[in-house]
Amino acid sequence: MEKNDLGRVTWFENLRVVATLAVILLHVAAPYLEGPYGTGAWHVGNFYDAAMRFCVPVFVMLTGALMLGRELPLGTFFNKRFRRVFVPFLAWSCVYFVYHCWGEAQANGSLPLAAFVKLLAQKVLRGADYHLWYIYMLVGLYLLLPLLSKAFGRFSGTDSVYFLIIWGVGLFVQPVLEHFHSPLDLRYFTGYAGYLILGHYLATKRHRLLENAWTGWALWLIGTAATFFGTRFLFASNPAAGQAPNLLFYGYLMPNVLMQAAGIFLIIKNTAFSSGLFNRVDADSYGIYLSHVLVLRLLEPLIVRVSWHPLLLIPAVAVVCFLCSWALVR
Repeated sequence: MEKNDLGRVTWFENLRVVATLAVILLHVAAPYLEGPYGTGAWHVGNFYDAAMRFCVPVFVMLTGALMLGRELPLGTFFNKRFRRVFVPFLAWSCVYFVYHCWGEAQANGSLPLAAFVKLLAQKVLRGADYHLWYIYMLVGLYLLLPLLSKAFGRFSGTDSVYFLIIWGVGLFVQPVLEHFHSPLDLRYFTGYAGYLILGHYLATKRHRLLENAWTGWALWLIGTAATFFGTRFLFASNPAAGQAPNLLFYGYLMPNVLMQAAGIFLIIKNTAFSSGLFNRVDADSYGIYLSHVLVLRLLEPLIVRVSWHPLLLIPAVAVVCFLCSWALVR
C-alpha cells in the first residue's frame, strides 16, 4: 500500500473494537491493584490490567494509520474533529460533572458555591472523569497532525525507520537519562506522536515479519509478561509505596507497552475476519468509550454483591459494562 491508500479497511474496525473492549476490561481490573499486595485478587487484577495496556496506544496508532500522508486542510480537519470528537466529549463531560456534583451533595449534604467552583475548575483542568485524559492528550496530537501529515508525505521508508528507532530507543533511555540528570535530551522523540508514525508504518510496510500474526503474538506475549512481572516485582519490593512508582510498567510510553501495542496491531492486521456486529460496534466505539466509566460507577453497588472469583467476575463485569454502554449510546 502507498501512503495514501488507506481508506475504509475492515481490520481497522476490528482493531478499534478490540481496543474499546480492552480499555473497559482494564478499568474493571484496575481497582483490584488498590487492595493488599499478594492476594489472589491482586494477581488476577494485575494479569488482566497488564494484558490490556495496549488499548490507548492502539487508538493513537489507528489515528496515524488513517491520517498520516493525507492532505489535511486546516479548516476541514478541525471542523470534522470538532463535530466528531469534541462535541460528544463536551456533552459527556457535562454529564460526568453533574454526576460528581450530585455525589458531592449526597456525601456532604449540600454543595456550596465555593465547593462547586473548585470542583468545576478541577474537572475542567484534569478531565471530568479519569478516562477523559485521553481526549486532552488527543487535542495536542490533533494540533500537530496537519503539519506532521504534510511532512510525513515527504518521508521515505528510511526516514520512518530512523524516527521509530530514535523514538523506541528514547523510550528506553530517557528515564535513565533523567534519573542520572544527564543533559542529553531525547524527549522530542518520546511522546505519543511516535505511535502515529508506528501505526502508519505497520499498516503499510510490506515485510514478511509484519505480515505474520505470529510476530504479533510474540510481541504481545513478551510485552505482557514484562508488564505483569515488572509490576509484580515493584510491588513486592516496596508494597507500602504509593501507586505511582509501583505502576511504572503500566505507562503507555513504556517499551513493554509499545511491544504489546505493536503486537496486537499486527495480530488483528493479519487475522482476516469480517463481522457485521463488529462494524456496528465500531460505529459506536467512541460513545462507548466516553460512557463506560459512568456505567461502571452505576454498576458498582451491584458488583460488590457478587461473590464470584475475580478471574470470572472481571471479564463478566466488562461484558455487562460494554453492553450497557453500547445500549446507552445507540
